[in-house]
Amino acid sequence: MSHSFNPGDIVELQHPDAGSLGREMDYKNARKVLIISIPEFKATNYAIVIPITTRNNGPQKTDIPLPVGMPVSGYIDPLQIRTIDIVARNGVKVATLGNSVFNEISRRVKMLIA
Repeated sequence: MSHSFNPGDIVELQHPDAGSLGREMDYKNARKVLIISIPEFKATNYAIVIPITTRNNGPQKTDIPLPVGMPVSGYIDPLQIRTIDIVARNGVKVATLGNSVFNEISRRVKMLIA
């Protein structure tokens, strides 16, 4: 199986235990992530993502705020890169970042791992 998400997509994920516990997806508490993996990664169940957080305690220096007016609000922290099984987590696309914001996030991630 594979997925159809692209770099820049914002995806809501089901909690990893929800399916095994027989619970339905709770979109109110769904985890949101930004897809950053390259298109060739689509052939797998996996995606490289950065979680989106609300940061109730205020943004960190590394945070990038999501643009105002998006259906999702919060911050992207390039320090929190993850690889997840996006198919098992029943990912649902909710938005796509514009190129300028996504390019800034990509630039910061490359600075961290280059």
